[in-house]
This record gives sequence, C-alpha cells and structure tokens, in this order.
Amino acid sequence: MISSNENLSTFYKWVLNRSTSLTLPYHNLRHTFCMMQLIGTIWNHSQTDDSYGFKLSDEDLYVLLVSALFHDFSHSGGVHSDKENVANAIAGLERCLDECTEYSSKLNWLKSSCASVIHATEYPYVIPDEDLDLRQRIIRECDILVAFFDDVFLQNIIGLSAEMRMTDVPKYVMDWLKFIMDSSKKFQLKYSLDVLDKYSAELVDEMKTFIETWH
Repeated sequence: MISSNENLSTFYKWVLNRSTSLTLPYHNLRHTFCMMQLIGTIWNHSQTDDSYGFKLSDEDLYVLLVSALFHDFSHSGGVHSDKENVANAIAGLERCLDECTEYSSKLNWLKSSCASVIHATEYPYVIPDEDLDLRQRIIRECDILVAFFDDVFLQNIIGLSAEMRMTDVPKYVMDWLKFIMDSSKKFQLKYSLDVLDKYSAELVDEMKTFIETWH
C-alpha cells in the first residue's frame, strides 16, 4: 500500500529516519501498519458495498493513510499527555510535508486535512463523537478496531500496560476491556459493526480466561 504511492513512500522513509517511537511497546510501527491496513480495507469495501452508505475517494484514502502514518509520530509512550503527543505528531507531519513536497496550494490543504483527522485520536476525546466527520470517524474507530486484529497480548496487554506503567495486570485487563467495549458501542461504520459482531464475544472470553489463569 505504501509502495504504491510515491509520496507515501517518501513520507514513510522520513518517518523511519526520524520517529522516536518506532519500537515502543504499543505506539510502535506495528500499530501504525495495522491502522493503515484497516483504513485500506474500509476503502476497498466502500468501493463495492452499497450498504456502507459512502464511497471513499482516492483523496479520502490519501488523507487517511498520511494521517495514520503520523498519528502517533514520536509518541512519548506514556511520558506526556495525549494532547502533547498529538501536537507533536502534527508538528512532525507538517515538518515532513515541508521537507518532502514542493510548495503548492494543496500543501496547506493537506496539512490542515490531516491535522483535523489526527485530532480525532486525541484521548480523552476532544471532538465529541457526534461531531466527527467521516474521515475522523474512520481513524477513531480504526484506533479501537486494532484491538480485534493486532496481537492482543503482545500489543494491548503487555505493550500498552507497560506504557501506562500498570503493575496490576488483571485490573488493567478488565479496565482495558471495558474501554474497548464501551468505545465500540459508538461504532457507526458498517465495517466496525461487522467486526464487533464477529469477534467481540471471542475477545471477551479470551480476556476473562486470561484473568482467571493469571498467577
């Protein structure tokens, strides 16, 4: 997906050479790739499935992929607030665009479009759910959907708990699971609802079994 777009390839190489969070326990390159893959999947489905209620344009896909690539750029891994993390991510995005693209009327448009999308991931959420536009909704829901696709133990249990400095693992797992399930109640995208219907019971059972066997 990245290699199919010359600009994305350039941005990706820029991120690899400058991001300080590529190997964090959770907010790492794997998380970024999972987000981009989910966005690509939603774009593909929107092209052929009328029940989605929308058809994403190539422009939508480009803005979403660039936003996903930068949404956790040089994340602090729990050291700073998410407000600071998001501000840092947007600063990285703008620096990359300035260094890697020629100035044009679309440059400022791309900066503001991607910044608007990235802001939707700031937690606690600063944009109410009912005020999300389509691109913002997609990236926010994908940021929750990763829990159903990524390595749940390596990323979400070991990785995220480490970044959050959690030592009571069973309590952390229950709090994390509650957050995922509560957040998923606000899903509106057909793809997200389909994933929830297919995998939520399995995820809950898996986490409960993990807690019961924890020593």
